[in-house]
Amino acid sequence: MRSPATLFDIPDELLLDIFSRIPRHDLITMLRVTSWIHFVAARAVYTNVRVVGLNARRFFVTLASRSQYSVVYSTFIRRLRYTFTSASESYLTFPVFCQALLTMECLVSLSLDIFAPHADTLILSLQRYGLLRSRVLIGAGLLAAVQGHRSALVTAHTLPNLRALRLRGGPAIAGVLTCHRAIEELVLSTPLDYIALSELCTFVDRNIYGNRLVTLIIRLTISLDVQDVIMALSEVVPHLQQLSLDQPRLNPLPVLRVVAGSSPAFALLRRLSLNVASSWQTGIVIEGGVSAWLASEIAPHSHLAALSIGTTVWMLDIMSYKWISQPRIGTILRLNYFQGHM
Repeated sequence: MRSPATLFDIPDELLLDIFSRIPRHDLITMLRVTSWIHFVAARAVYTNVRVVGLNARRFFVTLASRSQYSVVYSTFIRRLRYTFTSASESYLTFPVFCQALLTMECLVSLSLDIFAPHADTLILSLQRYGLLRSRVLIGAGLLAAVQGHRSALVTAHTLPNLRALRLRGGPAIAGVLTCHRAIEELVLSTPLDYIALSELCTFVDRNIYGNRLVTLIIRLTISLDVQDVIMALSEVVPHLQQLSLDQPRLNPLPVLRVVAGSSPAFALLRRLSLNVASSWQTGIVIEGGVSAWLASEIAPHSHLAALSIGTTVWMLDIMSYKWISQPRIGTILRLNYFQGHM
């Protein structure tokens, strides 16, 4: 007679999926059971971490201590979000945050929400603890100014698996963290001006892994010409597959002609999201201007399969090759609707 299955017989990935569905406070309680249950529960707890303020400092201090358990915990972390709450953190938390990052070899996604004036302080901390190499000069703009082709390069041996970077308030960090890393997704929530955008393009262009970037979500100041922005981006990230642009008073039709017209700027682009003002939403989307353009002018060789403008989305029906419009689901920047339908 076959003995009944136990937890030890369940594959690790399935067991982790089961534990991830348990309420977090119950998982914390399970950490106090047997050592085997402890590490399975710890893996479920630490896979996705979100820390804020004083709790963030305590968490980073634990990881930076490199104790027997903290070293194991740091290898469990796949996604980390750190929210900055007070000016004192720039001196108390940033150093231990950088030390903790050095232990997160398996980190895949990093989200930082900090005050823009303190971005320079964080960059200096990153440099001090080896996440940056050589000297960084902090410029008057949002991004760090760099001396020479090999100055301020991020050490490739730290955070080797980092693939997604999301920043709010500190776009200066984007350039230095993308250098020499195979970043595939970059999200910047702070509006970029001409200087910030050109510096970011420079960093990405110098990155030997620059062609790995397939998802770019950015906000632009009103002074920028979106068509010029797209042409500049197409030179440094030609393999982009998902692009989201947010700018006040954005006119979508000229952008569509550049992105998916007879000579598309991004040959492999599949998802495009444009956050437009309410006047364009009423004047173009409701009157069918975009629908008419999609039906008549989109290039046959274009890979575009999903388009979001304001609160409306168009999905390409691959059977009939017709565009179907419907109310948008999800947030404008994240393209949550597209993620489950592509």
